[in-house]
Amino acid sequence: MNVSSIPASVCAESAIPYPMVFGAEILNLSANLVQNYSQELSDQYLFDSPPISVRNIDYCNITVTYTHPGQNDTINVEKWLPMKNWNGRLQAVGGGGWLAGRFDVSYAAMARALGNGYVATTTDAGIELIKEFYGQPAEYSYWSGCSQGGRQGMMLAQRYPEAYDGIAASAPALNWARLIPALAWPQVMMEVLGQFPPKCELDALTAGAIATCDSQDDVTDGIISDPDACSFDPFSMVGKIVNCNNETTTISNAAATIANLTWTGPRKARMPTGLGEAWLKFMVKKDPDWDFSKIASVEEYARLFKASVQEFESIIGTFDTDLSTFRDAGGKMITFHGMADTVIPRQGTNEYYTRATEQTPDIKDFFRYFEVPGLGHCNGGVGGQPTATFQALVDWVEKGVRPDTLPINFKDTNGTQYERILCPYPEKTRLVSADLDTTKAESYKCAL
Repeated sequence: MNVSSIPASVCAESAIPYPMVFGAEILNLSANLVQNYSQELSDQYLFDSPPISVRNIDYCNITVTYTHPGQNDTINVEKWLPMKNWNGRLQAVGGGGWLAGRFDVSYAAMARALGNGYVATTTDAGIELIKEFYGQPAEYSYWSGCSQGGRQGMMLAQRYPEAYDGIAASAPALNWARLIPALAWPQVMMEVLGQFPPKCELDALTAGAIATCDSQDDVTDGIISDPDACSFDPFSMVGKIVNCNNETTTISNAAATIANLTWTGPRKARMPTGLGEAWLKFMVKKDPDWDFSKIASVEEYARLFKASVQEFESIIGTFDTDLSTFRDAGGKMITFHGMADTVIPRQGTNEYYTRATEQTPDIKDFFRYFEVPGLGHCNGGVGGQPTATFQALVDWVEKGVRPDTLPINFKDTNGTQYERILCPYPEKTRLVSADLDTTKAESYKCAL
């Protein structure tokens, strides 16, 4: 299905009826014709798709403003509908951080979708606008998001399993009420211990871990491909002299202690690490003047953690592992998570997928999860970007092609170009034989 052209007169408030949004009151609808829209997009902002050059696109920007009566909220939903060559598909994009949508990353994703012929939207509200605009509904609907957007995608699969045919939910912030306070763990321990090692010492310890564990997969490429199998002890480097800001310094016991506590995570919470002071201040304590540095003990931190779970887990937790309704609706989902993600560590996604597999043994028939060695949070790092993810999702939904692997390319720290495969969790990428060319994808296989 492809709609070749829509007259400009259709892109007007008077031509578009207010959509029906259950439990909401529509406050306003605006429609603006945007002509000759162009944008150069790199994978830095696209995450699950390759770079694209968007050129001279005409589209109708429809923005709907609505509220939930009694909730004192105002929500804006933005839709970009191509005036020519609509491919019959909808692509909704997620937010990031504290934002549900409508910021630079989501706008880049919308531009990507538009450039590929999709209707692009910031949420799923007002899907019927498509039928009013084109005279026919979307044949396929997709979700694409990372981080907060990944969490939103997972929540859609859990609570609204019939909303989308395919969901790309990358680096999802699962178990939000537990994850976010746990992100404050490193800073908490520095405050409690009164030890604040310089970043260069921690970087040196990370480099030591890479040097120790890089070659465990029989390939020396600057990437630890299986961090769970890495038994590096940071205390083994205490007393070692390293470069620090053009000077030399000695690795301190404090640095090893903080690194070890950061890598192992909070014992009480059993969660990984990061930065979550804002959540504790504004959402848990509800006091903008509260001083995070006043946390005096692990016990006090544990109380704050518990308060976060009690108040927010049922609202935004995103921890329901029963995906059977999503499966029965015919939905497909792909998730990836960087193994070097320092914002939302992958362990939460690993745990979720493991529990979901126990509940739904046929999970690989509709949901596949890929760990990405060396990838940072959604992008960055040294392990490459899985830019084939979204197209793999489309092929799975529309052609029945299962993503048994995902391709990935990267250059190591020496500039050597690698072609690799990513394997569906819990399988790992393994070198078939030590005498093969380690830069070629065909030299690797998936195995437990």
